[in-house]
Amino acid sequence: MRKPWIYIAAIVLTLLSIFTGCSKRSEKVITIGINPWPGYELLYLAGVKGFYQEVGLNVRLEELSSLSDTMRAFTAGRVDGFTSTIVEAVQLKMQPGRQAQIVLAADYSDGGDVIISRKEIPDIASLKGKRVGCEVMGLGLFVLDRALAKSGMSISDVKVVNAELLRGQQLLDKQEIDAFVGYPPESIKLIQNPDYHVIFSSSETPKEIIDVVSISEKVLQENPEFVEKLHQVWQRAYSYTLEYPEQAYTIMAERERISVEDFKRTFEEDLYLLSSDESKEILGNPEEIISSAASICSALKDLRRFVGECQSFEDLIYRIDNG
Repeated sequence: MRKPWIYIAAIVLTLLSIFTGCSKRSEKVITIGINPWPGYELLYLAGVKGFYQEVGLNVRLEELSSLSDTMRAFTAGRVDGFTSTIVEAVQLKMQPGRQAQIVLAADYSDGGDVIISRKEIPDIASLKGKRVGCEVMGLGLFVLDRALAKSGMSISDVKVVNAELLRGQQLLDKQEIDAFVGYPPESIKLIQNPDYHVIFSSSETPKEIIDVVSISEKVLQENPEFVEKLHQVWQRAYSYTLEYPEQAYTIMAERERISVEDFKRTFEEDLYLLSSDESKEILGNPEEIISSAASICSALKDLRRFVGECQSFEDLIYRIDNG
């Protein structure tokens, strides 16, 4: 007579085990390394406003100081994903080891990436023989190469000094470099110095530098719902910024450690922020971004940042059905 109760108890325990297991899986924390750049700040805004929790994501942002830092954190396994430009995403793909896929296109740089020099250096052509500081393992060297090429020059015409974002002002002030490749918020502080000025910006190479969010391939396999939910979060933060710009700018400027006015100007004038639909359109029809990745690979190879052949970049992007 007691056997049916035993069976029922076993079934209940099994169901509880299943539900508990599901609950634990849904509570997995996914860590994203984020460096300073206004276009990434919707990820931070989303956390402040509780948008991750609303869609059932447990995301933690790991604040890092530069693009180079985010790459080091990812390759070392300290974060599950990272913010970067397409340049760093391509570099990672060209290397052995831990891999990631682009899951969200955040913005196009449209003047935010700049080369800043002393006032006595009037233009890019005048950099010949000068010392230029930049992050040599990523975006900085690529921007410098593009700027020099537009003036009929090459990297060999300048003296490249490896300098991550936070060292730019120090090296310029000590006159250890003559120019620096940077981006907000640090570039804003530099430009406020009357001794320095901008001699090149990414507005001269429109839609060439796209900022992205990439996530570990393993994490994506284990969390197939993550990408769609992240896009929901992004759109909520995007819509909130459109509807309540002053509140949003105040929150985001605080993390960037710049004034609300400076953040607003950069956010509205120096980048083109992408909605979730625009991001899905880019990732769902990736021919343009794949072509750009191949060009970046070729440029990095020419700059001796990579030894080998540029492979296919078809799997650089997490395919999203935008239909």
